[in-house]
Amino acid sequence: MIVGYPWALGWVSYRLAQELSRRKQELELLNKQDGMTGLHNRTHWDLLLQREFARCKRSGAAASLVMIDLDNFKAINDRFGHQAGDEMLRQFSGLLARTIRTSDLAGRFGGDEFGILLPDTSPEQALELVRRLQERLHDMQAGGPGERQKVRVGLSCGIAGFERVYDDVAHWLQAADFALYRAKAQGRGRAEVADSQGVLA
Repeated sequence: MIVGYPWALGWVSYRLAQELSRRKQELELLNKQDGMTGLHNRTHWDLLLQREFARCKRSGAAASLVMIDLDNFKAINDRFGHQAGDEMLRQFSGLLARTIRTSDLAGRFGGDEFGILLPDTSPEQALELVRRLQERLHDMQAGGPGERQKVRVGLSCGIAGFERVYDDVAHWLQAADFALYRAKAQGRGRAEVADSQGVLA
């Protein structure tokens, strides 16, 4: 008893500490991750964006912000139901995660809206990423029989490179949102690049 009890107590305490640590990590992940897609959730992504904005302001580093809206997503929900829509969101999120670099940060804003933060990336480089993503999304939906393939989602994207004239993160987001609005207004399935004054191309 004298030898065994302290050993048993220590072992139980060790196992409890391990379990508590595991539960804490799970809770932290839930607070950062979108439950459906596995991408960063809006709250955590906003925090990462704030940090990147501060880094760019301090160092003058390049960065680009991409706002994405899935075209025709409502038609998937309307024709096949929300379960099919959820599956499309998961498939697109997986494609997005496989396409971006490990240093890039993708998040889900909610619904069919996504954001990508691209550190050390010019708007021209961000545009190349968007084009690659559009091609892979098209290829992903091209194969396989079935009526569902007749409703294909596309991407409308707004891109805003970091500019020192931006007062805060909201200003940067506004530029990307304005570019996204222009992309959707001009027929969808396209990307627009904004500067601090408006849309360039």
